[in-house]
Amino acid sequence: MKWFKHQTSALKDEKIQALIFDEGMQGYGIYFAILEFVGEKIKSKNDNPEFVCRWAFVESLCRVRPTTVRRVLRRCAALALLTDNSDEFEMRVSVPKMKESIDDYTRKVRTRAGQSPENVHLEGEGEENKKEKESAPTPLLPKNLLAHDLFAGLTEAQKTAIVEQWPPDFLSTRISSYIASAARRNIFRMNPGTVFEWLERDFRDGKKPKGTDDGWDKPFPVR
Repeated sequence: MKWFKHQTSALKDEKIQALIFDEGMQGYGIYFAILEFVGEKIKSKNDNPEFVCRWAFVESLCRVRPTTVRRVLRRCAALALLTDNSDEFEMRVSVPKMKESIDDYTRKVRTRAGQSPENVHLEGEGEENKKEKESAPTPLLPKNLLAHDLFAGLTEAQKTAIVEQWPPDFLSTRISSYIASAARRNIFRMNPGTVFEWLERDFRDGKKPKGTDDGWDKPFPVR
């Protein structure tokens, strides 16, 4: 596999947000590094989407301790992002869903015997890219973001009130920002009153969708 499809809304995926909540962006980076390891081994849909290597190799390539990688792998496995069969000697992971993302470059190369990958012309690339853009995934809905553990203190009635009170784009951006900021600060739950207070403040201050990595000038009040 020369490349795999990385959805632009991957950061807002509930499982990815759960991973970031526990492991920060380091966990996010390690997870996608593993996807690259696995994808590089896939040449066709019949190949086993598995990667096996010694821990020393992982440490030298990722510049992190094996214990950190193993902890992230266990969390990824718990979230059903991959299958982890590692032991003390080597990392052994598989990502079955990777085969669903096999790229057209690889697919067309293996159907044209006798031609090297560099010489294969991929007809219709423009049309395929257009189709991908047209079918691009929509951002995670606010009601799904509010299902994050950070907002466990909110009642269903409060969550409904939030969804009905503010615009979807604004909510998606601000709620994602709170989740990302909480992960960096190792905060596990927001006070329900604080959620409403911050949303009102941000909407009043005109914090429209511009990204999800804003800094905050005061710590999260926790329940």
